[in-house]
Amino acid sequence: MAMRAKDVSGAAEGVRSDQLAALRRTFRGELLSPGSNGYDAARQVWNLMVDHRPALIARCLGVGDVAAAIRFARDRGLEVSVRGGGHSIVGHAVIDGGVMVDLSLMRGVLVDPARQRAQVQGGALIADLDRETQHFGLATTGGVAYDTGVAGYTLGGGYGWLARRVGLACDNLVSVELVTADGSREVVTAESDAELFWALRGAGANFGVATLFEFALHPLDHPVAYGDVFVDIDHAGPALRAFRDLMAEADDALTLNAVVGVAGPSFPIPEIHHGRVVLTMSWIWVGDDVSVGEQLGRPLHAAPVLGERVVRTSYVDLQTGAERIRQRAYWKSSLLREVGDDVLDAFVAAGVTANANDELATVELIALGGAIARHGEDDSAYGHRDAVFDFLAISTWTDAAEDGARMSAARTAWQQVAQTSDAGVYVNNLGLEGVERVRQAYGAEKFERLTRVKRRVDPDNIFRHNQNIPPASFGLARQSKGH
Repeated sequence: MAMRAKDVSGAAEGVRSDQLAALRRTFRGELLSPGSNGYDAARQVWNLMVDHRPALIARCLGVGDVAAAIRFARDRGLEVSVRGGGHSIVGHAVIDGGVMVDLSLMRGVLVDPARQRAQVQGGALIADLDRETQHFGLATTGGVAYDTGVAGYTLGGGYGWLARRVGLACDNLVSVELVTADGSREVVTAESDAELFWALRGAGANFGVATLFEFALHPLDHPVAYGDVFVDIDHAGPALRAFRDLMAEADDALTLNAVVGVAGPSFPIPEIHHGRVVLTMSWIWVGDDVSVGEQLGRPLHAAPVLGERVVRTSYVDLQTGAERIRQRAYWKSSLLREVGDDVLDAFVAAGVTANANDELATVELIALGGAIARHGEDDSAYGHRDAVFDFLAISTWTDAAEDGARMSAARTAWQQVAQTSDAGVYVNNLGLEGVERVRQAYGAEKFERLTRVKRRVDPDNIFRHNQNIPPASFGLARQSKGH
């Protein structure tokens, strides 16, 4: 007999207490409604700008709970959102007045070292995956913030420090256990449903609730290394040209990123430069020989440097070094296919302008290419594999009074660069930017193909609280406008 769900006080707004009681008889996890103990904590996500109040939070313990929550919502005409790690910049995990299917209690990871496979539940975080696989000297591509959810990250594509070497997270996906819009369970593979498996790898949040992933793993039982090179903004031009040229011919085990922003007090540079705009170029090496990576980073010294640091560490420590604390946040992003001198100059100017009078936003370039680009463009729904960098204009802050200035600074910085080179956008970096921008994440042909899969799998668009792919018969009229 199934365990009864944990008792909660009160009934959800718009949901009768007798309806909750019926669901509670077979639900193993927790059912939280407004006023319940734990409700406010459960509805919190990383971005403090998100403050939504679901009618019901269904904290699931298994596939049966997920299916029951979806059927409950459908039967009562309530919208559905799905929470994995809760790191979506726009807070897709939480929905006002609907049912939030919360997977955060489902964080199991099971590694088969002989087969080099890992089974990962839908609520697991990158840290859960990395720590378990590294016990066996194995790894697969994970995000650079360890508290990111594996599910949303993978279903949107998923790049990280291993992506240039072994491909995106979705490229390493073997199977997905999916609870569909009618509450049924399906294990999707390339053999069982090739078209749905194609769609899940890049647009997967649209087709159901992914409760279990199977990943291919790769040997990684050695130290890794990273380094930061700090350059005065007046020398940023030649430094970034060396950065770009190094990336064009770099070993797949090397990843680079560059940031223009205000130097903090922890930067290992002369104190006189703290509080000033500087260029930071970082290299990350995940190859077998750490010393090779350290040498490959030397071309970043093409211009005089203010300081640098080099760190040898474990892969787990590399991954856990980028926690994102809860704060208010906004960003805009574009993939770049061509990065000429004009793009680099616009990148520097955007960072300088964003911080001319106050510290408002940073701009960042993250290298792609390598194994990402060697997969065929049509192998999965993930789009624009020929992009060489992902560009982001980012602002984070704590005071709500600064919302307008911070968001405006990030949008302006993004526009300065995007108008010179914009090859689409990575769907996991999209904000509330409208259906046309979602279309740009995939390209017109892929987008139309995805609408056909959506029509077959979720014709009523139950799973629409995401970067939504409408069913082909749905049209675009119901899609939100962007900004």
